[in-house]
Amino acid sequence: MCTKCHKIKPLDQFNRDSRRLDGRRAQCRECQNKHRVETEKDKIRKSKWKQDNPEKHKQHVRKYMKKQRENITPQYIKVLTKQTNPNFIKCYQEHIKLFRLINQLNQ
Repeated sequence: MCTKCHKIKPLDQFNRDSRRLDGRRAQCRECQNKHRVETEKDKIRKSKWKQDNPEKHKQHVRKYMKKQRENITPQYIKVLTKQTNPNFIKCYQEHIKLFRLINQLNQ
């Protein structure tokens, strides 16, 4: 049974998936194809919007990046320190301090 259209279909209507216990995808091929087409249409629509609204897109990206930088926690930095070069972490921490200082000055 397809989890998208809820129709009972033969197994040959489902693609294989070795990660699942039954070895088949949960959605039938027809529903997967519809989803793929919708995703492509959505990508095209978003790309067109970005081209038509470059300033708004820049604002959205800046807002997102600011939020991401503010959400960096000490625990995250500890994990990064274990996984990467210590010089990179030191430079990154300085960058964050400067970014926060600039934000405070601009407010």
